[in-house]
Amino acid sequence: MLDTPLVTTARSIKSFLTKIKADGLISLCQAYYHSIFLKDNGKNFIRKRVNDQVYKFAPSLAVFTDIYEPHILLWLREWLHQGDIFWDIGANIGLTSLPAARIISKSGKIVAVEPSPGNVALLKRHITLNENENIVTIMEAAVCDQDGGTITFSLIDDGLSPCNSLMFSESVNGDAPKISKEITVPAISLDGLLAKQGQSPNLVKIDVEGAELKVLKGATQLLSSQSAPILLLAVHPFWLETPADCQEIVSLLKGWGYQIFNREGTNVEVLEYDEYLCLPPTR
Repeated sequence: MLDTPLVTTARSIKSFLTKIKADGLISLCQAYYHSIFLKDNGKNFIRKRVNDQVYKFAPSLAVFTDIYEPHILLWLREWLHQGDIFWDIGANIGLTSLPAARIISKSGKIVAVEPSPGNVALLKRHITLNENENIVTIMEAAVCDQDGGTITFSLIDDGLSPCNSLMFSESVNGDAPKISKEITVPAISLDGLLAKQGQSPNLVKIDVEGAELKVLKGATQLLSSQSAPILLLAVHPFWLETPADCQEIVSLLKGWGYQIFNREGTNVEVLEYDEYLCLPPTR
């Protein structure tokens, strides 16, 4: 058998990689390889496991975390069913819409709303790569308490951040991240979306980086109706306009008969930085 310093070194590396495979370093190395050397031509993709599912993503997602909000996935699986209607408000690049599409299947429908142009481009690409075009309708808009017209939206860094928000102008929130650009985007309320769609959703995910109260104030008709949907609500107290907004969110939801549960399943009345399951009185 050939035994040179190069071969010996190669065998040592192979042995080392075999031993640490369980630690995921090989996967990490592969991810960085794809991120650095796989040139994105706008059509190619990688296959990547997120939580317990494998999806197709743009190569830039190679080094993205393998675990993404697993409690959200558990709630989707518990409360979303085949044939349901799901609204993804603050859809970002599709990390919630993709598993939701697998749950509701071809008989269901998703409306994914995202205002950031860069995120919308990746969202469209990921929906297409995973063959969900017939399930997911994408709207490039900001959901708030205003239905129609336009609204100013702040982008962070290159605009691909999950933290882009309506709330980051200095006049609204002095502690917000440094914005790189302000753009004008279409504005729509959840009640306006209901009028356009003509059918209430079964479940709505709201992750809007501090604009939660604005979204809820624009959803009076939807959330007070007999067919009020289940909500998965992300709360960002440090980006709300005033500290009292957190309690106003609770007051609004309680006024509509909702119960609010944290990820441990505890019924709560004080909101912190987290995601919450909000069940309407019909549940």
